[in-house]
Amino acid sequence: SPPPLPLTPLAKQFANPATAPMASNFCLVYLEMGLGRAAPAQRAVVVPPLLRGIARRGAAQQETLLSLLLGSLSELPLPGSHAELEGRLPFLTDPADRALVLEWLLDLLQFLPPPAAPAADR
Repeated sequence: SPPPLPLTPLAKQFANPATAPMASNFCLVYLEMGLGRAAPAQRAVVVPPLLRGIARRGAAQQETLLSLLLGSLSELPLPGSHAELEGRLPFLTDPADRALVLEWLLDLLQFLPPPAAPAADR
């Protein structure tokens, strides 16, 4: 098995506004690879801060980040109060980020896959 990727430093580098776009994209690629193999508890810590500022990112990065959110949704610690929101789900405190994430989740919930074709039609 490959060695684990340094997810926390990659996340910090990705979130740094001074990071060059090319470096940011590489960080996100490695984060995506590493989070797929990470323990659920580590995903719950690494993913929420990645989504801070998602509304200001390009469409390709938004899709990757939202995919990471979906993959870790069951592990995310839900806040018990509004005061806990900043610490647990910081991306929900910014109105633009919150709107983008909630709209994407609503689209996901409303998605109806096409019915499967009967075996004879294949």
